[in-house]
Amino acid sequence: MKTSKIVLLSVLILFGIASTLIFLTLKNSKDCSQIVIDTYEMHSGIDIPGVVPINCYYDDENQVRLSIYRLRGNLDTSKFTIMDFSDGMNLLHGKHLLSESDMPKGETLLIASGKKWGRIWTYIYDGKTHQLYAELKY
Repeated sequence: MKTSKIVLLSVLILFGIASTLIFLTLKNSKDCSQIVIDTYEMHSGIDIPGVVPINCYYDDENQVRLSIYRLRGNLDTSKFTIMDFSDGMNLLHGKHLLSESDMPKGETLLIASGKKWGRIWTYIYDGKTHQLYAELKY
């Protein structure tokens, strides 16, 4: 009986350590790897449906990561507000990373933004092209 308690306690401790390390890896991910979408979702609390990645940029000097995705599914836009193009784009800290061909095409954009864990996150959704621009400012 005592051995089974020790084994159970050991398993719980190992699970806790592994879970914490995975959480910290996702939370602090700055590169443009596959776990980027999970990082955005953790910061924003907004689920990103299936996507086709288009581009991902990371500016180490300004500590900003900006990703562009074409959505395969419907995005829940209940937390988004409508803004005109220039006001929406002014919210992006990494807009200088975008080429002309990367820019949204719509005249109005859906915007969601906030701050979590000391990081500013911004989503811009272009309904005309079904593209999502997701940014984290570290």
